[in-house]
Amino acid sequence: MGGDKYMKEIEQLIDQMDLENAMEVLATTVKKIFSQASEQSRLKFVYALTGDAGKRNAADLVHL
Repeated sequence: MGGDKYMKEIEQLIDQMDLENAMEVLATTVKKIFSQASEQSRLKFVYALTGDAGKRNAADLVHL
Protein backbone atom coordinates (compact mmCIF):
# COMPACT_ATOMS: atom_id res chain seq x y z
CA MET A 1 0.00 0.00 0.00
CA GLY A 2 1.16 3.51 -0.67
CA GLY A 3 0.22 4.61 2.85
CA ASP A 4 2.46 2.07 4.56
CA LYS A 5 5.25 4.60 4.95
CA TYR A 6 2.93 6.78 7.06
CA MET A 7 1.47 3.98 9.20
CA LYS A 8 4.19 4.01 11.86
CA GLU A 9 4.02 7.79 12.22
CA ILE A 10 0.22 7.77 12.48
CA GLU A 11 0.29 4.97 15.05
CA GLN A 12 2.85 6.86 17.14
CA LEU A 13 0.66 9.98 17.13
CA ILE A 14 -2.44 8.01 18.09
CA ASP A 15 -0.57 6.17 20.85
CA GLN A 16 0.20 9.54 22.46
CA MET A 17 -3.50 10.47 22.66
CA ASP A 18 -6.10 9.34 25.13
CA LEU A 19 -8.65 6.93 23.68
CA GLU A 20 -11.53 9.41 23.38
CA ASN A 21 -9.40 12.03 21.66
CA ALA A 22 -7.90 9.47 19.26
CA MET A 23 -11.35 8.24 18.26
CA GLU A 24 -12.59 11.81 17.72
CA VAL A 25 -9.59 12.68 15.54
CA LEU A 26 -9.95 9.46 13.53
CA ALA A 27 -13.69 10.00 13.02
CA THR A 28 -13.14 13.55 11.78
CA THR A 29 -10.41 12.40 9.43
CA VAL A 30 -12.48 9.52 8.06
CA LYS A 31 -15.40 11.89 7.41
CA LYS A 32 -13.13 14.10 5.31
CA ILE A 33 -11.79 11.13 3.36
CA PHE A 34 -15.26 9.60 2.86
CA SER A 35 -16.55 12.83 1.32
CA GLN A 36 -13.95 12.47 -1.44
CA ALA A 37 -13.88 8.68 -1.87
CA SER A 38 -15.89 6.56 -4.27
CA GLU A 39 -18.63 4.29 -2.99
CA GLN A 40 -16.47 1.25 -3.73
CA SER A 41 -13.57 2.69 -1.73
CA ARG A 42 -15.88 3.46 1.20
CA LEU A 43 -17.24 -0.08 1.17
CA LYS A 44 -13.74 -1.57 1.06
CA PHE A 45 -12.82 0.56 4.07
CA VAL A 46 -15.89 -0.53 6.05
CA TYR A 47 -15.23 -4.18 5.17
CA ALA A 48 -11.61 -3.83 6.27
CA LEU A 49 -12.77 -2.26 9.52
CA THR A 50 -15.46 -4.84 10.32
CA GLY A 51 -13.95 -7.95 8.75
CA ASP A 52 -16.25 -10.77 7.63
CA ALA A 53 -19.03 -9.50 9.87
CA GLY A 54 -19.32 -6.38 7.70
CA LYS A 55 -19.60 -8.42 4.53
CA ARG A 56 -22.30 -10.62 6.05
CA ASN A 57 -24.25 -7.58 7.28
CA ALA A 58 -23.99 -5.88 3.88
CA ALA A 59 -25.21 -9.07 2.19
CA ASP A 60 -28.17 -9.17 4.57
CA LEU A 61 -29.12 -5.62 3.52
CA VAL A 62 -29.41 -6.71 -0.10
CA HIS A 63 -32.37 -8.89 0.85
CA LEU A 64 -34.34 -5.97 2.35
